[in-house]
Amino acid sequence: MATVRKSSITWSNWAENQNFEGAAIEAATEESVQALVRSHARSGSGVRVAGSGHSFTPIVAPRTSLLKLTGPCGVISVDVEKGQAQIWAHTALHQIGPALWERGLSIRNQGDTDAQTIAGAAATGTKGSGARLGSISSAVVDLALVDGTGTLRTIDARTGIASDDRTGADLRAGRVGLGLLGIVTRLGLQVEASYGLAEHNSAETLNDVLDNAESELSQVRHYSLFWCPSSETSVRFGLPPTPADRCWVKRLETVPADHAWVAATSGVSGQPGSRIGRSYLVYPDWADNQPFIELEYMVPGNRWKEAFLSIRELMRSSYPEELSPVQVRWQAQDDSFLSAQYLRDTVSLSVVGDRDGDYDQFLRAVHEALMPFSPRPHWGKVHYFDATQVKHAFPALDQFKTVRERYDPTGVFLNSHLQGLLTIDDPRES
Repeated sequence: MATVRKSSITWSNWAENQNFEGAAIEAATEESVQALVRSHARSGSGVRVAGSGHSFTPIVAPRTSLLKLTGPCGVISVDVEKGQAQIWAHTALHQIGPALWERGLSIRNQGDTDAQTIAGAAATGTKGSGARLGSISSAVVDLALVDGTGTLRTIDARTGIASDDRTGADLRAGRVGLGLLGIVTRLGLQVEASYGLAEHNSAETLNDVLDNAESELSQVRHYSLFWCPSSETSVRFGLPPTPADRCWVKRLETVPADHAWVAATSGVSGQPGSRIGRSYLVYPDWADNQPFIELEYMVPGNRWKEAFLSIRELMRSSYPEELSPVQVRWQAQDDSFLSAQYLRDTVSLSVVGDRDGDYDQFLRAVHEALMPFSPRPHWGKVHYFDATQVKHAFPALDQFKTVRERYDPTGVFLNSHLQGLLTIDDPRES
């Protein structure tokens, strides 16, 4: 059963820029999640789920209670023929890789860090890089969640489908659901046969990157880069030595899972920049020992150069003291209503601010520099979008809100941050 602590707790995210108090609830079973949701619905209170704390926005902030899922985690089952895996929602990404590998499977794509829970990563649209690869959420084939009435429901491609759709509206809303449809307890993920990755990373001149990036995208599985404004940037952010105004380019090529070095007991061989090994060990490479504050916006794929150059010019002319790299990554389009890749291929541009410094002015300036390029924000990272800008950036917002209202008619999962950002009326105030 769920256990509600009598005293409030102060919750902080990884970067410690989000702190709030709430009643702490732990639930170990789907039945206990159902019971606590029904209790909150009857009392008119609210509940949100805390994952790994890797979001930089108040997306987790609860009106009343903060839930931690404490039951089993890991891979529940796999269907090798379909290339699908059922996974407990609060399983961390770093737990999924080895569990799938044992079954001859691998996740399709992931981000630079693997500390997030799979449900949290999907719900916020987290992604890696690869022009032919989508975000983690785009690989979600079904969801089990407890809705705002306390009912355990399953959403798949046929749920809420219309005659002219390939995928029903409910799954298109639930994949990047921001926790607003319900508490996800399990999800199904499209995966693929296990594979290894070989790094071919190097420091490149900016002109070479601008000239060659598009052609290189089709030659490797993953392509991304960090532009370094200063030679100190690589030292501060744990990158290999990279001179000022040059790029550290990350190229990852697929290699067979039975490659001798991939199949090695350790799972990875070689030095950083030229490693070869299991995909889940090679792709993540961002150290979490120095918390930072990150902003990441996705722009249309055909506008990435001018958008990137606008940030570079801003930093060189107005913020020469900032050491943040500009990370550039590519993603394929999908059809999830609140996805940053909704119906368009995108390139993500991200910068970071010093958690202990005055990062707000710099990140706001980056926001303003990118607004002419029709950006969309990463829901879990710092952004400065208001409700009007969100409505313009996400043309399927109203479709999402229609589905959300069916799943949570009394607003159990709403919080003030998302309510204002998505312009959702609170049914308790009507």
